[in-house]
Amino acid sequence: LWMVAPPAAGQPVGLERNINRPGADLRDIPMPQGNAAACRAACVGESACLAFTFVPEGGGGICFLKGELVPATRGDGMTSG
Repeated sequence: LWMVAPPAAGQPVGLERNINRPGADLRDIPMPQGNAAACRAACVGESACLAFTFVPEGGGGICFLKGELVPATRGDGMTSG
């Protein structure tokens, strides 16, 4: 039996498929070879980031880091957390 430590308070836990969290952008990061997991890692690495949305584009996408946990809306192809 093993246990995984819970994430730090205010940090994203998982991936929400086909979900957008519009607004409250801290900044956006172009990720030509990125994916939702890389976007999540960028958010975890930034103390002010409370959520993220990854928008696929070409072979990668754009990662939007969020300064607030805004309500989720449907976003086909997007991944949030």
